[in-house]
Amino acid sequence: MARLPAVKSLSRPIRRPKHLKAEGSYNDMLVKLIAAAKEASGNTYNPYSKYGVGAAVLTFDGRIFTGCNIESCAYTPTKHAEDVAPSSAIAQGAMRDAIAQGLSPKQFMVALAVFDPQDPLNPWPCLQCRQFLLEYGLDLHIVGPGPEEGTIQLKTLKSLCPHAFVPEMVLPHAHKD
Repeated sequence: MARLPAVKSLSRPIRRPKHLKAEGSYNDMLVKLIAAAKEASGNTYNPYSKYGVGAAVLTFDGRIFTGCNIESCAYTPTKHAEDVAPSSAIAQGAMRDAIAQGLSPKQFMVALAVFDPQDPLNPWPCLQCRQFLLEYGLDLHIVGPGPEEGTIQLKTLKSLCPHAFVPEMVLPHAHKD
């Protein structure tokens, strides 16, 4: 098996999330996650925009789920990679498994890698996707390749959404009589 390159974050040291229950180096997991997102970017259905993006989610137990953008000629129903990957993880039971382990729904995902072949150094989700991801917690790591070999860009969703509209703002009002 080929040895993975040493990895450093461009923004700050990469800290392993406390609720990550998988064995192994978190840095190595992030390298694999970015590679999975890059591979997923080759699976897009984008006949209208010709703009393909791949994403991959790392769950609390070390599993990786991928997604890619899927376009519709009506544009509005187009699916973004950053919603397809978490949706795939949920559909395959990752959130259910996290809850069974005593974690909250906001802890089932640890990191999301985004790969845009048109602009590989811009892994940050669009605003619509950021709002979708807020459903699953502000501490989610968003990662992508860095400009130098062996570097990773990493930000928390909270840093990308400083004045977030989060579920906790809506829930108190959702079930009023």
